[in-house]
Amino acid sequence: MEIINKIKKESLKCYIAYVKYCVALFFVFTVGFFLLRFPEKTSDGIREGLEISAQVLIPTLFPFLVFSSLIVNSDLCTSLSSHFEKITKLLFSQSEQCFAVFLMSLVGGYPVGAGMIKSLYEKGEITRDEGQRMLLFCFNTAPAFAISTVGFGMLKSQRMGVVINISVILSALIIGILTRFIKTDEGYYKKQTEIFPKYSFSQNLVNSVSQSINSIFMICAWVMLFTCIISLSDIVTDNETVKNFICSVCEVTSGCKFLYDKVPIPVLAGIISFGGLCTHLQIMSAIVVLKLKYVHFLVSRIIGAALSMVICQVIINVFPQSTQVISIGQKPVYTEHVTSFAITAALLALCGLILIGDNYTFKLKHNNH
Repeated sequence: MEIINKIKKESLKCYIAYVKYCVALFFVFTVGFFLLRFPEKTSDGIREGLEISAQVLIPTLFPFLVFSSLIVNSDLCTSLSSHFEKITKLLFSQSEQCFAVFLMSLVGGYPVGAGMIKSLYEKGEITRDEGQRMLLFCFNTAPAFAISTVGFGMLKSQRMGVVINISVILSALIIGILTRFIKTDEGYYKKQTEIFPKYSFSQNLVNSVSQSINSIFMICAWVMLFTCIISLSDIVTDNETVKNFICSVCEVTSGCKFLYDKVPIPVLAGIISFGGLCTHLQIMSAIVVLKLKYVHFLVSRIIGAALSMVICQVIINVFPQSTQVISIGQKPVYTEHVTSFAITAALLALCGLILIGDNYTFKLKHNNH
């Protein structure tokens, strides 16, 4: 009987693998057909992706990718989070490293938190269980995107951008608190890895910049791919509702750009909290390394989107905001001032902490010798 059950399981696995292969093959041939049949549409989508990458992603995301990588490489993550260990355990039931990761995900943007989680796990500083739970809520938009790009550039109201950003932050905080009630597997021990060599600050900076360049190129490539898919949606369907749904689900920047004058503001908060499939694929390497089921991550994003919409609507009802009238079809303006004094001060503070931490480590080594 056991042999028969094993044969059935193996047959089922082979069947599922065959179905996946057929689906992937069909997708590849379909995409190839559309690329050859409608080159104008694909070219327009690529140009749109390049515009988003040049005007939004690289100016806002690249500096934070460098700083987050530098924090992990210089071991500042542990020293920075040690002062907030009690708060982290109280809110999220996580180790002290969670505070720095959550903070950088709120300031830096979607892939920053996942990149830090992956690096900390590979260095053996967090368990797989901790990394899996952190991925569920350390996934947030950068304030520069919510406030400057969406608020000021699209809605012509920086205050509404602040409301949207607060809604996304509070939804992430709620999900983080809820993850403390997830039953953990005691077998998820810290990953055994080789001992990483200790580099100087200049070496860590060079390594961080190199890693961030690779990451930003990958992110821009995903954005161009999905904007190309969005441009082809005009061929597949003429239904505006379907096209709007495809835009909002596929890529967050394009979704906000096409829908900011068509949907209520809480819906924009939900789109930003969800992040889009393009952003989900950008952090897929972290999801795979930590062996987190994508379905669990997807459910957390849907819950986050729903919470963001509710919170945003409550804030608008309690504190009514006025916005300028936007003509339908008006192209959003991407402001060049994609940062603020608070973000600049935070970056300067992080630079100071990195320098202090590196100097402190050097003195400890010198005293030990």
